[in-house]
Amino acid sequence: MERPDFTPTQLAELQTKKLTLELDLDEKQQAKVFELELKVAKDREAHKTEKGPKDEMTDEEKFEKHSARLDSQIEYKKAMKSILNKDQFEKWEKTCETRGKKRQKEGRRDKKREKRH
Repeated sequence: MERPDFTPTQLAELQTKKLTLELDLDEKQQAKVFELELKVAKDREAHKTEKGPKDEMTDEEKFEKHSARLDSQIEYKKAMKSILNKDQFEKWEKTCETRGKKRQKEGRRDKKREKRH
């Protein structure tokens, strides 16, 4: 199934609504989360256009890209911590952890399917 091609603004709006439902955000928090998600969506869109074959990247380029991605994740987490209250932040972290484990598991399952075929 093909993913819809949403604009960064649409993606930020959808993610903000999901987090509002999940964490019971107030209007002030919603506005801050929307701005954060919009920045993330625009950055992701920019990285999509510069994407090149990984095989053609040097080890140094791969390191820089990986390091930049981790820096972005740290920045995002700090921003969420400043927006959310303690309980919301703990719930958000648990949800992120659960999603990460689920994605890892799905990735392994996909690789097993490829080996069989």
